[in-house]
Amino acid sequence: MDRGDLEIDLAGDQGLTLIADMSRRAEFESDFPMTMQSMDGRDFRGTINGGGPELLIESDRGRVRLRSIP
Repeated sequence: MDRGDLEIDLAGDQGLTLIADMSRRAEFESDFPMTMQSMDGRDFRGTINGGGPELLIESDRGRVRLRSIP
């Protein structure tokens, strides 16, 4: 994503592995507790609910939010 906001709705028990490449102008928010596996500046890799399929997020500007839904 280059600009703008992105909200991703996930089931509260969804497991996934998040790989994020975020610029200094981008923000990341999550309703989920995350176990960080690695972090390098604004780039990180972590698991949610024990891990699972990979979700790759790249953002230059704007806000990315993972929302938990019932």
